[in-house]
Amino acid sequence: MTVVRVAVYPIDPDLVEELRRSVDESLIPLYRQQPGFRSLSIAHCGDEVVSVSQWDEATDAERGSKAAIEWAATAPGSLGPPTSVRIGPELNRA
Repeated sequence: MTVVRVAVYPIDPDLVEELRRSVDESLIPLYRQQPGFRSLSIAHCGDEVVSVSQWDEATDAERGSKAAIEWAATAPGSLGPPTSVRIGPELNRA
């Protein structure tokens, strides 16, 4: 069963383009190195970004979560760790 990780990160909206470049250049390659990684989507929502990633197993999602939180600590435009993280089974596929 596929597992989904949803995280909400505070950001500096003035640096969203720098953050977007950093996601492309470093976060996506970091995720691709993680066991069980399937996909990543990120939505910019004002002063936050919402990250939705898919993983093979919950343990994969938890490892990926730790890697993402470490990445966010130094990412341009990031204002700290996520304010919310949820990991759970995917219920339906479109």
